[in-house]
Amino acid sequence: MSAILRKNQGLLYVLPALLFVALFVLWPLAQLVYLSLTDTSLLGGGKFIGFENYVRAFEDRAFWRALEFTGRYTLFITPLLMGLGFALALLTAPNRALQQVTRGIIFLPVVIGLGSSSLLWFWLFDQQVGMFNRILVDIGILSEPMVWFTRADPALFAVIISVTWKVIGFGMLLFVAGIQSINGEIGEAALIDGGNYWQRVWYILLPLSLRVILLTTQCRPVAVAHHDPDRGLRRRHRRRHRGSPRRHAADRIAVRSSRTRGGGILRCRRHPTKAQEGASCPPY
Repeated sequence: MSAILRKNQGLLYVLPALLFVALFVLWPLAQLVYLSLTDTSLLGGGKFIGFENYVRAFEDRAFWRALEFTGRYTLFITPLLMGLGFALALLTAPNRALQQVTRGIIFLPVVIGLGSSSLLWFWLFDQQVGMFNRILVDIGILSEPMVWFTRADPALFAVIISVTWKVIGFGMLLFVAGIQSINGEIGEAALIDGGNYWQRVWYILLPLSLRVILLTTQCRPVAVAHHDPDRGLRRRHRRRHRGSPRRHAADRIAVRSSRTRGGGILRCRRHPTKAQEGASCPPY
């Protein structure tokens, strides 16, 4: 019995992690694949329909536009997060007081709640009181404040800024851990041989941090493709600009064109061909 335990000792060590992955990753993934092959709704029920959902998605132009936007977003933000994260790691890797405080400040947005950060960036990009519009107008880039989330290109730019601010600290922390794990004697030997700072970074830090760089590069596209802190921001924007009560009230003004003995006829400006006796404008 003891010989069997010694032989499978490594498997016993990783068994809790395997159970966790199987329970919280593989099983939900299998359920997701099965649900994609049915017409199940949020209310339940449904039957197996094969690949009909995938065919409908591939034939939908909105799906391809969303996929293109996500691809552009990932291609832009992944090199930015990698390069900026590694640069910040080079600046904050030494364990001196100033670098430690700087690491804490840069990492602080990572622990801020998603709702709080979305609300913060919603106000920063606001058309009327947002700081970004004010700065761009003051330096002459914009002639007047703009609405950022009604067009794809400004919205992409705004989302990249907000996501970079939110998650750059995590990548920096991974790179700092990789740099600090390198034996300091290697850098000292290169310094004695006359190597300058950038030569030590290029020939020592980068090659010896390659595992961390590859791990971060593999995880980052998946993370940024699923991480959307501005979803709540865009919902607030739609409610504010598309769901304004003042706008709907203006749209639903009913004009009493004539009166009859049985009641008035109300005609709506949005539905001029529809008239209901004694009724108001239909909502939409």
